[in-house]
Amino acid sequence: TFKYFCMVHPWMEGIVTVQAEMMEEEETYLHGMSSDSTVEVVIEATPATPVSGQPLSLEITFHDNEGTKIKHVNYAIVATQDGNQVLSKSDGHTHTGEDSLTTSALASAGSVDIQVTLKGQGLPDVDPSIWTGPKGDVIKLTVVPEFGPIAGVILAISIVSIIALTAKTRVIPKL
Repeated sequence: TFKYFCMVHPWMEGIVTVQAEMMEEEETYLHGMSSDSTVEVVIEATPATPVSGQPLSLEITFHDNEGTKIKHVNYAIVATQDGNQVLSKSDGHTHTGEDSLTTSALASAGSVDIQVTLKGQGLPDVDPSIWTGPKGDVIKLTVVPEFGPIAGVILAISIVSIIALTAKTRVIPKL
């Protein structure tokens, strides 16, 4: 907790309180688009950043360029961390435009690279040559570690330094 006051208006004072971040289950949203801009791939990753020893839950959704979910999308997906495969599915299909996947437990808190290959749109039990839409497009996405706690500490140190420097030098910054 740090007290401060305005040197121009000494009656104006306040307190800055720095607290630890509360742990909540948050998500990261990743977006990628097919080369012809007809298919958007959205992946919701939970937790929001990779955690060593825990799997990453991936909710994948396929949208057209108007935001409507695309049914009967065939795809392949591979997720790697530090060069090791943590998820591989070569015969992905979604009837509704949504699918849920889970990686194996992650070996570190490092970034996770995800590669989705679009194979076309159509029922999985029919000849793939009649599937429509983009085929062979590779969409690459990455879930990166969060730097929030580090950024918070740097911000707190910066604020305290500015307050201390201003109080010692009696310099009033002009906006």
